[in-house]
Amino acid sequence: MASLLVHEVRPTWPRVSEFKTVIDIMNVLMDFGIGNNDCAYTAYWDEGNPVACSAKDVLVSVYRRGNRLLAVCGSWADGDREVELSLKRGAFVSAKNAETGTEIAVSGGKARFHLAKHDLALVECSIR
Repeated sequence: MASLLVHEVRPTWPRVSEFKTVIDIMNVLMDFGIGNNDCAYTAYWDEGNPVACSAKDVLVSVYRRGNRLLAVCGSWADGDREVELSLKRGAFVSAKNAETGTEIAVSGGKARFHLAKHDLALVECSIR
């Protein structure tokens, strides 16, 4: 899932991942509004990506709707990472793990969280 979603590829074969996880993640994406006309996707390799990540081996692609972002973070790291996300212009006001609803610490306009080796995080943020 971590390698697919940062490339905006949706899993369609239930055997490649736990099917409930696939459905839960797709629900998060759809609830955010990825199919809506006002939702813009920016890939991790695109210079226009509004989010910078402190860990070079964590890829971050972004969906944006107005003053809300959904950062899709996929770890390619050889171990766990403490990740710091920041905006190239502006600041995070709040952030949460979109799968669990757990608040993510935001300080100085940056969001900080733990990401396990080869894991995925969907981070929903309010920005200014």
